[in-house]
Amino acid sequence: MAIELRSPDELSCVLIPQPGVPLLLPNESVAEILRGGEVQPRDEVPVWLLGSMAWRGMSIPVVSLHGLITRGGAPGGRERGHFVVLNRSRALAGLPFYALPARDVPRLVRLLEEDVQRLVVDDPQAEALGVTVRMGSEQAFIPHLEVVEDLLLSYLPH
Repeated sequence: MAIELRSPDELSCVLIPQPGVPLLLPNESVAEILRGGEVQPRDEVPVWLLGSMAWRGMSIPVVSLHGLITRGGAPGGRERGHFVVLNRSRALAGLPFYALPARDVPRLVRLLEEDVQRLVVDDPQAEALGVTVRMGSEQAFIPHLEVVEDLLLSYLPH
């Protein structure tokens, strides 16, 4: 269900708990938040591509953005628990949806543009994958979904 904006300057977002800094995504990029699910590992893929999971009759890839940023896998190995299913950011053949694991239940947040301040981080890998921001007293990471999707597509069968 989409949240209606109270004003044109207000942003409806989903804050996704992750190891380290939580992710912040626009509400419209989220297809569904799942409580439960299991990832089936794939052979010969990078550790940040955790595998795939069944969702609505499809098999969708599961990506650890934490793993992409740190060049490692998700803490705890095989993921179970909460997942956020994302709509693709643009029309890409072969990738209608994909999922991200969440450490806890994601929550909806409403932000005003002036509430978000971009932070400078000294990590080229993180900068290539997104932007770190401060929202009040919290930090969050806004991923460049197009970059993530391009990396993901390079490891999926065509």
